[in-house]
Amino acid sequence: MSGPKPDDEPVFFDDAPSDTSTAGPGDDAIRPAGLTTVCVLAILLGGAGFLMGCFGLASQVIGSRMQQALVGMQPGANDSTAEIQREMNARVMAITSRYKWLLVPLMVVKLVVDVGLLVGALLAWGLKPRGWSWLHGALIAAIVFEVVQAVPTLMVQREYQAVTNEMMAKIMTVRQGPNAPPPIVKDITSGMTSAISIMSMIYAVGWLGGKCIFYVLGIRYLRRREVVTLFAVP
Repeated sequence: MSGPKPDDEPVFFDDAPSDTSTAGPGDDAIRPAGLTTVCVLAILLGGAGFLMGCFGLASQVIGSRMQQALVGMQPGANDSTAEIQREMNARVMAITSRYKWLLVPLMVVKLVVDVGLLVGALLAWGLKPRGWSWLHGALIAAIVFEVVQAVPTLMVQREYQAVTNEMMAKIMTVRQGPNAPPPIVKDITSGMTSAISIMSMIYAVGWLGGKCIFYVLGIRYLRRREVVTLFAVP
């Protein structure tokens, strides 16, 4: 009476456990160590990035007002160093104003990406069904954003450093007279300033590369079959 169905059904159910026994959804699912590592790093990057983004937005508002106040301060009589400092503040404020309408929107987008990264990591930590899609999408968005943001950020840093190097050279030149430092001090100071600029650029590029490597590896790990099945809705 039952025909071929009894022969077909056991074959179907015998194959199913081999695909889901190691990564079944529900309360019995166990979060693997690799997923835990990805979630922890994503939480750290997302949380730290969100705090830094808030600080950056605040500095764009408060910092510009402070720079305007410093520019408005009149240096003392025959105080060449104060005049150079005033000029430096004015040039830094000009750089900030020139890139403000590009950096502020990028900061807002950064906050959104960091929040998505943080929420996705927390959902994935709890093996919630939406955790995979949230974290996977946040990692992709983070790669795109980091690459786009790197260009204007490095441009602004280079201009800041160029102004700092130029003003340091002027300060050393102004300090001539009976108490003027020897020429070797000027050379050492100029070399240290250039070295700090180069090191800061190397650090920025290295930090960007490290984050992008983590994002790529995280995406590849989340796309593994055994990880995807952890978040499958039963």
